[in-house]
Amino acid sequence: MNCTDVLALMPLHLTGELDAVRAAELTVHLRDCASCAAEIGRQAAMDARLRASVDAETIDSTAVEHRVRQVIASESRPSAGALRWVFALAGCVVALVLGFASYRVMRPVAAPPAYAAAARDHHAEIVDRQPRRWQTERASIDQLAAQQGIPVTAIVAFTKDGFRLEQGKLCRLDNLIYLHLVYTNGAQRFSLFLRQPAEQDNGTPNHDSIDTANLGADHVAAFHHGQLSAIVVTDQPGDAASHLARFAAAVLERS
Repeated sequence: MNCTDVLALMPLHLTGELDAVRAAELTVHLRDCASCAAEIGRQAAMDARLRASVDAETIDSTAVEHRVRQVIASESRPSAGALRWVFALAGCVVALVLGFASYRVMRPVAAPPAYAAAARDHHAEIVDRQPRRWQTERASIDQLAAQQGIPVTAIVAFTKDGFRLEQGKLCRLDNLIYLHLVYTNGAQRFSLFLRQPAEQDNGTPNHDSIDTANLGADHVAAFHHGQLSAIVVTDQPGDAASHLARFAAAVLERS
């Protein structure tokens, strides 16, 4: 089991739904991978805070109970079957209310492997600043782009709207080669992964749409533009990833 597998299985692990075999494999991986162990710790703490917040809410079932009593009172001599039906209905309503509250806490998100790999790379290399061989000279980054058939105009375009290209390198996400670019405007820093899509690309959004996924503390948004597949990753809160993806798509449109 690798880091990508762990990120994909993390929601099931946190909700106790992982089968015994994969749970054992995940435990072994966590012993040797400090990055994944730290991420699971962050997610567990977040789930605990959300659960405490939901548990603190009082669910008022007074209206349901009142309605049940009205139905019972309206029957002169309700049969046992009718009473069972009424109470079963009331139980279902209460269960639905409670289930909805729990749903806000546990929402496992199935993200394509490439998204999980991009989030893992961004967190390890940009947030945790694990050492990697980056290219910082524009000429070297342009050469990497040319090797992958990515137009230089796509790289330059982002430097026109307040963002500065900080560094770049080639990386492998889900066995596909991407150009990993890092941009900053002083306040924000985000990763942009670019590549030319294959004719039949699995797990990538259609044109004119943006797919999003939250993977731990990192947020992913992906889109197609022309002959490019793009994945944006940021650790900024809220829907910063989707905003940056829309910004990226607009910039590519103008380039």
